[in-house]
Amino acid sequence: MATSEGALLSILAWPDGATRDDRIEALVASAGIEPYDARLAAAKDAPCIVGLIDEATAGHVTGALAGYGVTCFAPTAATIRSIPPTLFARRIERQTGGSGQGFKIETWSNQRASISGRDIYLIVRAKLRKRGLGPERTEVDINYYGAAAGPGPGMVTVSEHSKRDPRTSIRDILEVYDRRGARFRVDGSKFNFDVLGEMRGHSDNENADRVALMVAGTNPDALVDMAFTEFSCGPQLAKRFLEPLTGPDRMRFELDPTFELYSKWCFLMHKAMTT
Repeated sequence: MATSEGALLSILAWPDGATRDDRIEALVASAGIEPYDARLAAAKDAPCIVGLIDEATAGHVTGALAGYGVTCFAPTAATIRSIPPTLFARRIERQTGGSGQGFKIETWSNQRASISGRDIYLIVRAKLRKRGLGPERTEVDINYYGAAAGPGPGMVTVSEHSKRDPRTSIRDILEVYDRRGARFRVDGSKFNFDVLGEMRGHSDNENADRVALMVAGTNPDALVDMAFTEFSCGPQLAKRFLEPLTGPDRMRFELDPTFELYSKWCFLMHKAMTT
């Protein structure tokens, strides 16, 4: 049972040749995960989060799993929250100079920042889907009932009812990290893509992909992560590890808690895999 806010037990790599039963045994013996939950976790491909563990015993758990050949880490809430808040970019501008290529960033809160291409470490590309209901509309039903007996006039009834159709909205997101964890975000629904010039396309999806390629092109060693769709973590758990937005950004941007956690976890995960 995890106390405090816990730590996210995360598998970076399962041992080569390990069966699902081998994985289950390692999780049960090392982390005290219930067999049923361990069976579900063992089916996941790494990297992945397999459970919430006690922060005080996280070091013991990861050490025990290492004894089974499992590569893992367990970031705490404090570690995740230590990553600086993202800068919500309104537009970016390419810049060149003595330090090479990079970008100037103008944010929605009127901040100015810059990032050198050589400092770009990780680019997280994701699509955020939100399911909801469309605007209310009125439908009219007209029914005709024939005469009960023999020829003659029937009866017509007219009824109205309101209806809202299911609707899915998609936001194209790009989060760019430097090596220290400083980051800026391109939210396709609130971003000026004029940095693309003549390369600008007709959709946020197309433009976000092109900005990602442009940013990645300034550093051939930059990592590009597109695995958000494979990430499994409930929003309630995610909220435990996050801090709410404050200031003007709170009114302008709607956050998806699962992506907010994924983005930070992804940065920490790649750091852990390269150390």
